Amino acid sequence: MTDDQETPQAASKADTEFLERQKEQLELDELRLKVTALQRPDYKRSTFWLNVSAALVAVVGVIAQGTLSSIKSERAELSGG
Repeated sequence: MTDDQETPQAASKADTEFLERQKEQLELDELRLKVTALQRPDYKRSTFWLNVSAALVAVVGVIAQGTLSSIKSERAELSGG
């Protein structure tokens, strides 16, 4: 056998080593991205703004419901009294 020809076992071992190195590199990249995300301030995260908008919608809904309720009760007083 020549040097440029590999046995199936050698090729399989080389493929396995390559895949393990690639997996380790991807895990390192993932950890770097997680660390970068953790270092970002809260106001730069999309989840922060999603939570803020949900809270604002809830507050506006409560205020609107109270306003509409008071308008409805005033109408009832004026019409039937």
